[in-house]
Amino acid sequence: MCWKLGEELTDLEFDGIVTMPLGGMVPACFLGKILQIKNIITLNTNYYDGEERLDTLLILDDPDILPREKKLLLVDDIVDSGTTMRTVLGMLEERGNSVTSAALHYKPSKSKNMKPDFYGEAVDEWIVYPWEINE
Repeated sequence: MCWKLGEELTDLEFDGIVTMPLGGMVPACFLGKILQIKNIITLNTNYYDGEERLDTLLILDDPDILPREKKLLLVDDIVDSGTTMRTVLGMLEERGNSVTSAALHYKPSKSKNMKPDFYGEAVDEWIVYPWEINE
């Protein structure tokens, strides 16, 4: 799936990748290798406790770590409700960044406020990724 996204993104240029661990870290690293982008910035967020969604998205890092006025690729494993990606996208755009969003999977039936610019596959089911060893 990362190869597919990498091929779609190969003609675009980015100053860096922004991702939200833990889910987005593995795809961001793969895309970093594929696209030869070494600058990967993480913004720790939390919106789930297991499969249960929390009432609000928690931003666990100081947003001042985010770059300003750069061309960025925002990467996550899945866009479910869209809240996490939409919130982080907004934070990046507020800092004058030009942002392209990408996810391995996108749930169009659940995401009412966010469709990534690029995604590997549209799905409806709950996905457990190989790196989610405790799920």
